[in-house]
Amino acid sequence: WKSRGQIREGSEHLRHLLESQPDDQSRQTPAYAGALNAAGALAYFGADFSFSEQVRKSALEVFRTLDDKVGIANCLNGLGNVAISQAHYESARSYYEEGLGIRKELDDRWGMARLLANLGLLAYFQVDYVRAQCLHLESITLFKELKDEEGIASELNNMGDVARRQ
Repeated sequence: WKSRGQIREGSEHLRHLLESQPDDQSRQTPAYAGALNAAGALAYFGADFSFSEQVRKSALEVFRTLDDKVGIANCLNGLGNVAISQAHYESARSYYEEGLGIRKELDDRWGMARLLANLGLLAYFQVDYVRAQCLHLESITLFKELKDEEGIASELNNMGDVARRQ
């Protein structure tokens, strides 16, 4: 839905699906938690930060119950994005750092690169340009190892923004 510019339509479909779950048992599954997180992502892209935070916290709770580390890390990243968008920087840092720890535990290099990039953006918004540059350099190193051209390009752009401010 996001790629087609149909964020509102996607959000409505997901909300209906989530509300139609009959009982608590069906709400304690990876699929349900994934749908919650997806609804949170669409709400985030539609700038409905309150709803995004609400459903992502619910998804996080389910993923923690299931001990689904990938799901937990995905939710933490999304919650960090919501927090940073509202200038709740300490919350964003907490979410991103917890997610980074999980990605390291899983040896998920792409996930680590994304979270380092987000921590770099956080440092940039907090006017800590030296830290931002270091985090973006660490992120781009991982993206280069992974041959992720989109990640490399994004980090080069972020590093350019930092250099412009220094």
